[in-house]
Amino acid sequence: MSVKRKISVRKIIQAMLTLVLAGVCITAVLSATRQQRNRTLNDVDIRITNKQYGFVTEKEIKQTLLRDGEIKTGVTKLSELNVRQMEKVVSGNPWIEDAQVYLDNRQQLHALVIQRAPVVRIFEKDGNSYYLDRKMEALPLSPKYNYYTTVVTNVPELKADSMSNALKAQIMALAQFIRRDTFWNAQVSQVIVRDDMQFEIVPVLGEHQIILGDTTDMQLKFDNLFAFYTNVLNEVGWEKYKVLDLSYKGQLVASPALNWKLPVDKVINRINWVSSITGETPKPKTAAPVKPTPGTTTAPVTTSAHPLDVKTETPVKATPEKNIQVELPVRLNEAPKQKTEPAKALKKPAARPQKKATEPKQEKPKEEKKQEDKKPKYIYGGE
Repeated sequence: MSVKRKISVRKIIQAMLTLVLAGVCITAVLSATRQQRNRTLNDVDIRITNKQYGFVTEKEIKQTLLRDGEIKTGVTKLSELNVRQMEKVVSGNPWIEDAQVYLDNRQQLHALVIQRAPVVRIFEKDGNSYYLDRKMEALPLSPKYNYYTTVVTNVPELKADSMSNALKAQIMALAQFIRRDTFWNAQVSQVIVRDDMQFEIVPVLGEHQIILGDTTDMQLKFDNLFAFYTNVLNEVGWEKYKVLDLSYKGQLVASPALNWKLPVDKVINRINWVSSITGETPKPKTAAPVKPTPGTTTAPVTTSAHPLDVKTETPVKATPEKNIQVELPVRLNEAPKQKTEPAKALKKPAARPQKKATEPKQEKPKEEKKQEDKKPKYIYGGE
């Protein structure tokens, strides 16, 4: 015997209301979507990170998004915009690192762009030139914009292998170190990669050659070079040394130029190059007149073609151990002094008082003269 079930009117009403509400929601969503798609583009907003480099501009990105005028604000419907495709096109720009494109509820198209940051300019041996960014990736040159940064020349072709990656890492570390220091950023003109994969620095001030070696102990090497600039080159001149080698651990080896000479207008032993650069030229010293004393001898002034070779010898006591000659710079127009004999030799002889003016000066015996020639002589070149 079958049991008849009662149909609940309440459940039927609930089911019908649920279906009606679902239909209304679906209709509203479809209507809103249709309405949204029929709306037109209102505005375009573009924001660029690292805007100071200037490889790309807001105007260029806007032209890319709007497809050079095909998409127009106030005319083009939002349903005709392919945001994903726009994002891919903008990200494909070689000077853009990343890009995000989206639409908001105000019908505005937004583009957030990160511009690539160049760190170093590379010149390869075959003439190819490009930048390396902070991720050590090649960044092509721009026909509209040049970024002035550290230049590295004579670089071999950088491939996608371990040796090239190691060289790129050293180049990046050296370039970043130079950029962070204000002095070296102004002093370093370019960096040369030698055939033995060592680095050579070309300075702005001075014609010397700086061999850096590799990037090991880079801070210590530049500190030693700066100390050499301050304590040595400022004293003797920036043209005395031809090669400064920093490749040795913890030291600097300087090789002087063979044809280096002191400036002709600074006849002093120690030249204050800081004063000469600022325009304060030091005055040369002149020899003071010396009176002969007993037991001393004088020598005539010697001249040569170069002003720095003009010297005189001041009288000093001659001892049996050694004969010391001190050289001092004098003026070119100073007349040579005549030889004078010791005080004992200047006394008038008692037997012949009237022949004193015509007699030649007495000279030492030959044997004593030969003994003096055999004595060692020490020449002191400055005060």
